[in-house]
Amino acid sequence: MSPTQVLQELGPGLAVIPLIGFLESIAIAKAFARKNRYTVDASQELIALGIANCLSSFVSSYPVTGSFSRTAVNAQSGVATPAGGKFVGFTMLFFAVQLNPLKQPCINK
Repeated sequence: MSPTQVLQELGPGLAVIPLIGFLESIAIAKAFARKNRYTVDASQELIALGIANCLSSFVSSYPVTGSFSRTAVNAQSGVATPAGGKFVGFTMLFFAVQLNPLKQPCINK
């Protein structure tokens, strides 16, 4: 299938799907901004999401958007900096490496 055919098949979805991701991120940011008394610049959020999604496309990553559940858990547990995300990431990698050897291969004798 040629790129032109792909664009014709996707049609308006090409504009709607990123718009929904952006609106979700802004809604989450504004909800927590009201709660914690700070302001959110929507244009800065759009630029950050655009750059993150462009860069992530080079490594076949999933699209980047805000996560309401992760933000809510971080807010309830008192996480105040991005270091909380790094801690969770390293913890998940540690357990993935440590628990992966427990999986025994199926060997037929």
